Amino acid sequence: MTDAYELIERIEKRIAELPNGYISKKNIQGKIRYYLQWREEGKIKSKYIREEELDQLEEQIEERKRLETHLREMQGKYPTRVEKAFKFDYMMLMEKCDINDKNNCNMYCIGI
Repeated sequence: MTDAYELIERIEKRIAELPNGYISKKNIQGKIRYYLQWREEGKIKSKYIREEELDQLEEQIEERKRLETHLREMQGKYPTRVEKAFKFDYMMLMEKCDINDKNNCNMYCIGI
């Protein structure tokens, strides 16, 4: 199981290294121009892409999309470590908690 968590971490790191956004194609004064566009703080940002950089950037964006899809699938199968720890704490709490004594149970919940 730790191998899955290590894989998730490696995927997250690789995603962070790759460009975010999409490539837009614009016709400006009869010439085709390419731009990398992404959202930042609710606004669309753009960066001009030289033609010689286009293929590599397209590959990186495709890789990011594939990794994001794979990451979502992995996260669905394996709870995050925080979720897992919270579930463990909750189970320990329920063992301590007397179901018939809700005040006692609330005191334990506040202590977490």
